[in-house]
Amino acid sequence: MAKACWIFPLLAALLLTGCAEAKPKVDESKVVEGHLGMAYSYLSQDKPSEALQELIPAETMAPNNPDVLAALAQAYEMKKAYDMAEKSYLRAIALRPNDPYLYNNLGALYVKTKSWDKAASSFRHAAVDLTFSQQEVAYTGMGYAFQMQGQCDKAIAAYRQAIRLAPKYALAYLRLGECLLATDHNEEAVTNLTKATELVPKFTLAWYRLGLAQAALQHPQEAAKAFRKAVELAPGSEAARLATEQLKTLE
Repeated sequence: MAKACWIFPLLAALLLTGCAEAKPKVDESKVVEGHLGMAYSYLSQDKPSEALQELIPAETMAPNNPDVLAALAQAYEMKKAYDMAEKSYLRAIALRPNDPYLYNNLGALYVKTKSWDKAASSFRHAAVDLTFSQQEVAYTGMGYAFQMQGQCDKAIAAYRQAIRLAPKYALAYLRLGECLLATDHNEEAVTNLTKATELVPKFTLAWYRLGLAQAALQHPQEAAKAFRKAVELAPGSEAARLATEQLKTLE
């Protein structure tokens, strides 16, 4: 009898173990997709902190997912954690080296950090990629990086290429006009800056630059008109403040 008493608990334990339900295996890829979807939603709402709460666990589960890394980079950039953003972009590019969107976004990050050589290089990767649907944006970014280094010839060439690709891209006309004005090609500067204001009538900075170009051509009435338009469009802006100062010199 004593022997039976020892066997029964053992059998009971075996039966209990055999009847326990196995836990279903978690599909981590779907979990990552869920985190990523929520993160995109938060990023679109300008909520980078909430996005990071989704992306950090997603990265832990999928450290080599370029989409997760790219989203992480955007969130870090929005939080002004630029070093972390750069590292995430570079990791994403290492995993997906032919993605022009990653290079374009990295170039925009380098503009914020004023890393002009890196910005020009990153934008160039995107600009020459025929699969990139916004080549004009990349060429304009590359031109701006050159412009900020005083390399106006290279900048002008990049801006002209942007305009050839997208004749209605106002920012390229503005930047081209700035470089032309800086190199004393004032009449051509007026032409391009006027085009920028025609394409985007509320482009305050373009109106201010147009005023400067008209003033350089000794056209005080046209200059005053452009400066007043800049003040009218955005009274509290830096461009309006500068335009107001220029108007005083024309009085």
